[in-house]
Amino acid sequence: MLADNPGVGRSCNEIYPHGFYFPVGKHTAYFTKENGFILVVAVLGQSQLPQKHFK
Repeated sequence: MLADNPGVGRSCNEIYPHGFYFPVGKHTAYFTKENGFILVVAVLGQSQLPQKHFK
């Protein structure tokens, strides 16, 4: 669904430059939008803080 509708993601530039996130069940997918596709950079569980994983 996310690959077909990347516009549903919300910006998270403060955590990851040019990044977006989208909740998926008990996880959150973090991704960037590239030329015609998305690049998933992380899938974190609800107890994981993204600030600790993106530097």
